Amino acid sequence: MKPCTRPRASCAESGTASRGREGLMMADNSGPLQVGQLCADVKARLEKNFARVPVIGEVTNFSKPSSGHLYFTLRDCSGVEALLAAVMYRSDAAKLRFAPANGQRLVATGNLTIYTQQGRFQLVVKALEPVGIGVRELALKQLEEKLRAEGIFDPTRKRPLPQFPERIGIVTSGTGSAIRDILEKLRERWPYAEVLVLPVPVQGERASGAIVSALKWINTLVISGGQAPDVLIVGRGGGGSEDLDAFNDEAVIRAVTDSAIPVISGVGHEDDRTLCDLAADVRALTPTDAAIKATPSRIDLLSFVADSRVRFEKAIRQRLSDAFDDLEHARSRMRPDVLSMRLDALRRRATAASDRLRGSIAGKMEKMHMTLRALASRLDAVSPLQVLARGYSLTKVLDESGEGKLVFDAAQVKAGQQLETTVARGTIRSVVA
Repeated sequence: MKPCTRPRASCAESGTASRGREGLMMADNSGPLQVGQLCADVKARLEKNFARVPVIGEVTNFSKPSSGHLYFTLRDCSGVEALLAAVMYRSDAAKLRFAPANGQRLVATGNLTIYTQQGRFQLVVKALEPVGIGVRELALKQLEEKLRAEGIFDPTRKRPLPQFPERIGIVTSGTGSAIRDILEKLRERWPYAEVLVLPVPVQGERASGAIVSALKWINTLVISGGQAPDVLIVGRGGGGSEDLDAFNDEAVIRAVTDSAIPVISGVGHEDDRTLCDLAADVRALTPTDAAIKATPSRIDLLSFVADSRVRFEKAIRQRLSDAFDDLEHARSRMRPDVLSMRLDALRRRATAASDRLRGSIAGKMEKMHMTLRALASRLDAVSPLQVLARGYSLTKVLDESGEGKLVFDAAQVKAGQQLETTVARGTIRSVVA
């Protein structure tokens, strides 16, 4: 694409500009205009003559800072090299149902003005509409792309439905053909299930909020341990594309995704498709089809009973076979020859243990004898008796009580005292002369 340049003004435009300058200068006898005066005058004229102007162009240089305002440039789509700066303030941007982006062709309706701080020509946008596609279609497309990128429609997230649900929850309008068709089909196919109906508006401004509230409330039964449904049907009868808006609402899609209970989406007729269908665990073509998918058929039930009978009989036969094998094994172990063999084995084990015990005791006794002999030798080496055996003796002075006191020095002995001398073999008593 060629770079955009500012188109040259025509002669007529130059003449108009000259006359405008003359008018401005004549209005002020003090001389040339100040820049601010000129900008203010141009701004007033632009805002007066170009209010609510629709402009078509391609979005470039798009940005959305934290302030919430939108800043972008509109490029001419007809081949003329022309650019128009644009701004959409937060209060108006919040009303948009789609997200503007670079490359989109849009019709921007707003007031032409001049940003005096920079002397820049710009359009203050009040409304935006896409070209070639409706606002609703573009918003829906963008939301689908966003949710798909998050993995919300990923098939691996889908959960299987219970085969024989005991409780079935229904989130739909309390009146109309959808609820009648669902209840009729449930009674026909699976009258054993308890049905919980949560009536909600399915179109209009209150619809999406009511559906989200119903889904959140019914999931609290799972958390609180109440009698929560085993499966949920969320849907409505057919209608125009705008009638299905609640089932394309982001909050509803996320509530379906976050549900701890498997969800069947049954919205509209066969040709209708909503984001709720993509997010649900199972998509049904109609509300009636949703009731069919939520319940087993009689054929399914008979097949289940037959399969259960086969499995039960097989399990019984296996249990009986295992019990018979255990009994035979016990009988084989109780035969006399087997018992005799087991007794012989026990005798051999006892004999071997006895031999090991005797050997162990004998070894320990011999070790103890050797230890005692060594200790006796050490005691003999320091015993006084061994000294006496070598010819030495011990002499005591006896007192009147017969108690003795060893004599170490001859000066301890006095005449008339009784002495007791111990030699290697016996004792000798004597009196000191």
